[in-house]
Amino acid sequence: MQNQTEVRMIIKSGDHTVLLSCEGGSILGWQWRGHWILGPTRMEKVGDDFKLRGMTHWCYPNFGKAEGLPQHGFLRESLMEARRPSDEFAEFRKSFAAIDGFPWESRVLIENGIYCGDSEHYDHLTSSMTITNTSYRREYKTLGDMPILPALHPYFCVEPIFCAIPDSFRHGFLGKFLEPKYTVNCDVRFFFEPA
Repeated sequence: MQNQTEVRMIIKSGDHTVLLSCEGGSILGWQWRGHWILGPTRMEKVGDDFKLRGMTHWCYPNFGKAEGLPQHGFLRESLMEARRPSDEFAEFRKSFAAIDGFPWESRVLIENGIYCGDSEHYDHLTSSMTITNTSYRREYKTLGDMPILPALHPYFCVEPIFCAIPDSFRHGFLGKFLEPKYTVNCDVRFFFEPA
């Protein structure tokens, strides 16, 4: 098992290598035979500021802007507990306490896996997020259901130009209210076949 304090880890399968971060369970880069597919994560100058670009990350509890919360939520900047049960798979866990602007408690599991298929199946990278509302029933009466709009925010590499995926794909999977003790799962698979 990977050391719990490491901030980055690599999963591999066949000619695929994926660099992951314990910050939000994010994908920092995916390469096939040295060619970038997702990422790479880098700092870019935008106006007078430097901004992080190229990181494929889950947005939770919100995609985009939401009052009182950071753009794309707080998950992507949260250090998560990591575990790598195999060379091809890693998972990241984090429990969130209530905070100003989001008074619900929740638990998040991010799973990333790279799989090499046989002649009948495509190679693919899978990323999934499971969210559980862990708020208590007594809180539910005053707080109501937990509002969520999770989404995956990928950055595909088109050499030599990096471009984010079009907005039509980046929309949240669901905008719903999650009752206490309920769980929702979001999955994305990136299929790969060399041209």
